[in-house]
Amino acid sequence: MTALNREVASIYSHGKWIRGTIHHDRGVVTAVEGEVLSDRPSAPYIVPAFVDLHVHGGNGADAMNGAADVHSLARFHARFGTGALCATTLTAPADQVTAALRGISDAMSTPADDEAEVLGAHIEGPFINPEKLGGQPPFAIHPDLELAELWTRTAKVLIVTLAPELPGSEAVIRFLCGQGAQVQIGHSLATADEVAQAVAWGAKGFAHLFNAVAPITARHPGVTGWALANATWSELICDLKHVDPALLRHAIASIPKAYFITDCCAAAGRPDGEYRLGLNSVTKADGLVCLTGTKQLAASLLVGSDAFQNILSLGCSLETAVWMTSTRPSQYVGAVGYGDIVAGKVASVVALDDQFNLVQVWLRGREIDL
Repeated sequence: MTALNREVASIYSHGKWIRGTIHHDRGVVTAVEGEVLSDRPSAPYIVPAFVDLHVHGGNGADAMNGAADVHSLARFHARFGTGALCATTLTAPADQVTAALRGISDAMSTPADDEAEVLGAHIEGPFINPEKLGGQPPFAIHPDLELAELWTRTAKVLIVTLAPELPGSEAVIRFLCGQGAQVQIGHSLATADEVAQAVAWGAKGFAHLFNAVAPITARHPGVTGWALANATWSELICDLKHVDPALLRHAIASIPKAYFITDCCAAAGRPDGEYRLGLNSVTKADGLVCLTGTKQLAASLLVGSDAFQNILSLGCSLETAVWMTSTRPSQYVGAVGYGDIVAGKVASVVALDDQFNLVQVWLRGREIDL
């Protein structure tokens, strides 16, 4: 048994702040020792490592490109406090999605010490509405049960984003839910009634709420309106660019278990210029990533530590930032080893200074270089 940190810190553990020390053995927390704080904690703050369920890439790597790129993006995001993630595919011809899932599965079986754990795959497309591609390549198809069966045999599929208004959705949603995957609605022109029907079939969440769906109007609430009124779970891109801060506050107040995602792509961590997002060309400039030659946002440059600070900038509490970046996403996909700092959890945690800047990261009990 060894101490995770040499100095006493304010540790967020099981809904309480404890001034003390974390102990671990072979990458698992064995004890959190110290005094429960009755007033506001002080730095350094130790919180659970972030869990990112929607990440396409980073530092030049793209999850569509195979195991080596998945390892690379997992290493990149770990440096910003992400302890676990879902490598996320993009819309592409079916054989390319299959190959990407094979690469994700291979990467899961050979994790390195300095990489975030790859929990499984998030399939975003191709079962999406071709009129709401957003930054997705133009290879949308109707939900296909045979492909869904193939892909769940190829990799551990934790999340599938699809458009429930498309023919074939019911069979695919019911099948995927039966396999333990979370089906969520996104890249969709579904009406509120179609959303409600999909939820009855087993769909549960919403992909990057507000983005790549029809806007709310007075008589057509659509995907976003239904989610704000009824949803329990939803992704939010917390880069303060994809969604106006006022709408983020509204979603956080309205949806009990709203959680962050990065939707990060290969351009993150690299200079301005042209990059690939799956089969699309995108351009990074002025802190944005757009389809090349357009103003269409394609993905983000967000990393976990910046998302944490952005959530605080919205006026949310420190506890809410922990819930949104770690506790809720881990609960959504049943990643029971993450989301808290208590005995039995994975010893992946981050340390923040008094301005909530990331200063240290431990993955499975080992401190990594930032």
